[in-house]
Amino acid sequence: MSWKSWPRRYWTSFSYVGLILAALFFATSLSPSLLPRIYPVQGGLSGLALAIGYRIGGFIAWLWQYLELPQPRGQFQRICKWAITVIAVGIAGYFLWRATDWQNSIRGLMEMEKVPTAYAGRVVLLAALVGALLIALARVFERCCRFVNRRLSQIIPRRVSKVLSLVLVSILLITVVKGVFAKRALEAADAMYLKMDGLIDDGIEEPVDPMASGSDGSLIPWKSIGRRGKNFAVGGATQQEISGLLGRPALNPLRVYVGLGSAETPEERAGLALRELVRVGGFERSVLVVATPTGTGWLDPSAVDSAEYLHAGDITTVTLQYSYLPSWLTLMVEPGVAREAANALFNAVYGHWITLPRDKRPKLYLYGLS
Repeated sequence: MSWKSWPRRYWTSFSYVGLILAALFFATSLSPSLLPRIYPVQGGLSGLALAIGYRIGGFIAWLWQYLELPQPRGQFQRICKWAITVIAVGIAGYFLWRATDWQNSIRGLMEMEKVPTAYAGRVVLLAALVGALLIALARVFERCCRFVNRRLSQIIPRRVSKVLSLVLVSILLITVVKGVFAKRALEAADAMYLKMDGLIDDGIEEPVDPMASGSDGSLIPWKSIGRRGKNFAVGGATQQEISGLLGRPALNPLRVYVGLGSAETPEERAGLALRELVRVGGFERSVLVVATPTGTGWLDPSAVDSAEYLHAGDITTVTLQYSYLPSWLTLMVEPGVAREAANALFNAVYGHWITLPRDKRPKLYLYGLS
């Protein structure tokens, strides 16, 4: 085969059914979800959906031929392909046209600023690049399996060699991805999010209230608390705001936050949280909430503030950070770190709470996010 004939052979080797399903999967990925998406995220997800749709379509086409089911021929086949192509492209185009309105509908519900456009062109380009890369990687994987199968089939039974080649190439792929690419990507992401965690939002200053985490009287250094922790420590409603809303006296809610840099291990951070709780009188309130944040250490203000208003400030919330990375990334690369941190904090708090007299200890609640 000459190099001039390669492009034609390459493009004609694509599965038509796969391309149609890829377009439909791409369109479906643009539909509204629970959270708004910026265009790089949307492009990546759409590319993943595109690749999955293509592979499913290719399998359906293969299965159809394998079962020797009838296929349209001649002029009828061309008409069917044109009609299906127009419908699939039309659906994808309509979903792209509606993408901005759908994203803004979610942003409106979440009280976020609306965007002028969903950047349809950029989404299509990113999705095409990601989808093509994933499809190419799948083809490389198949060719590796065939290569190993040809070698193994010379010494072991043919069907055994097919299964064994799939297993061996899969193990090699997982080892390479986890040991090389995932490790490098994790190191880069961790470094980036570590820098972001060190940022301080405008208006956030070290607290002067000795009851606040990170203050001069606190056991937790202000510098050891990350960006999310600083916002949590000094945020929330004040005693005056709660009292003004309820129309009756209220207390100033207590918040204890231990950052990832406050101690070396989850157990040490949990012990520090317990000592801080005792220092500020957290066990003397009516309600004590042990909270698990997201990967970056964020706690939803809507949840925490609501509980503080409902209990007229007579409440303590304690939490500790377990990662610099977002939850989804943390769960992918370090699936046990969140559970380890949550267990350490609960065991430390519960171990002290259970020693208190029943009529004097606070009601204990657990709260988790993401």
